[in-house]
Amino acid sequence: MSTHTEMKVGSRVALATDVDRFPNFVANKGEMGTVTVMDTDAVYIKMDNHIDGAEEWNNEIGVGEAYGEQVRNVLVVL
Repeated sequence: MSTHTEMKVGSRVALATDVDRFPNFVANKGEMGTVTVMDTDAVYIKMDNHIDGAEEWNNEIGVGEAYGEQVRNVLVVL
């Protein structure tokens, strides 16, 4: 499994766990996407497949400390 430090904008990633953004959406473990933004407290991923409820964010989801989680526990670099 690759680490967050190996991740960069353009990296291909998969979700290592479900990402639950109640009440908006759940992105399922195994879904893949491309890193679009890396901030100090979050990584944003444009998902390959449509995520019902994520339309407001153009099918882009954020993960990381800003969302109460560790990036290394949520994303796997492909």
